[in-house]
Amino acid sequence: MKVAIVSTYGAGGAGIAALRLHRSLLKAGIESTYVTLHKLQANEAHHEVYEHRPSIWQKVGFYLKKGLMAKNELLKAALDKRFDWISFPESALRLENMAAIKEADVVHLHWVADFLNYDTFFASLKAKPIVWTLHDMAPMVGVCHYSVGCDGFEKACEMCPQISDLEARKDTATRALAVKTQSMQKGNIQAIVTPSHWLGGLSKRSKLLARYRHEVIANGMDNKVFCYQDRDEARLSLRIEPERDVVCFVADDLANERKGFGRLLEALKILGQSRQSITLISIGVQDDSGTVVTGIEVRKVGKVTDPNEMARYYAASDLFVTASLFDNLPNTIVEALGVGCPVVAFRATGIAEMLRPSIDGIYAKDVTEAGLAAAIELGLARKATFDRKEISKCALEKYNPEKQASKYIKVYEDALKATF
Repeated sequence: MKVAIVSTYGAGGAGIAALRLHRSLLKAGIESTYVTLHKLQANEAHHEVYEHRPSIWQKVGFYLKKGLMAKNELLKAALDKRFDWISFPESALRLENMAAIKEADVVHLHWVADFLNYDTFFASLKAKPIVWTLHDMAPMVGVCHYSVGCDGFEKACEMCPQISDLEARKDTATRALAVKTQSMQKGNIQAIVTPSHWLGGLSKRSKLLARYRHEVIANGMDNKVFCYQDRDEARLSLRIEPERDVVCFVADDLANERKGFGRLLEALKILGQSRQSITLISIGVQDDSGTVVTGIEVRKVGKVTDPNEMARYYAASDLFVTASLFDNLPNTIVEALGVGCPVVAFRATGIAEMLRPSIDGIYAKDVTEAGLAAAIELGLARKATFDRKEISKCALEKYNPEKQASKYIKVYEDALKATF
């Protein structure tokens, strides 16, 4: 069986999840090809990067649509910083022309914003089964990636609150949803897969995706890297004092408000008034502003691309903290648990499915900075009672990459049977 795993990026949560699945499928004997728009940082087996060589007719089509696409780019640029991304069903790229797509028995889409031109892609794959793993809400809505409480996706995405231009707000998301609907009806989508039940529930409620078969398959992790490590040894290698209370936060971009770094800093300001032994390890792209917290030592690591280094930071931490209010099934939580690090989080969206309170983490009692501070305080007070080896063992079982691959192979086989 030949499978094409498609992702715009090879990095970021969705890209990493897709890459890990690709590797697991190869180990299981599946002829998987990992297709991305952007290059990976390291060489990867059976990986192809998209190269755009437009035909004359594609150039004509792009010229006719360039006014619309230019407008779309202006709307992206004007996006309020409270929202992290919007995207549109139009693209100048023609993913469907790649040999890896044409030769695949099954095309498996992941996060494909700005890569997929919906109209031509689905029309070209009428007879080829498509499986789509959702990593956010983009495939089920007009233009946003997280609706942040808006339920417009259940109907027609009218008056999208994430479009800042008041005139464009009237019909931009509605038009995009209509284009997606018409385009996807031409294709052969056999299954929608979500890593969390929360996202699957939203998809089943959506006007666009409710008609399709749904499956929930959790992301797998690299269990050779993100496995139990001794905390003291990790601290020694990273030169972190053994007596410190260490809290870790990770986001690809710490300025992304949805990830909640600002909420964590406010929570730590509360804790810093009474507890002087906390070290915050912040990992991700960040600037130098706004990270000084009285009473808290802040260790700015920056972006980490080496998985082994990331695992050491998880292992060295007493707690991994996420302050996101809207998330699917974050790789960071999966990885931290795999290493054996307890997690503190809000009981929100897909994250609400990930922890066993008091066993491998603590949920804040309410969605406030004070609630998060209290949960961190409780976690630090109980840090000696967490069984880190047991946390790791359970996570490695729950997010086993071989089990994930096996479930996906079953989905692929069902998709092929339904098609032929």
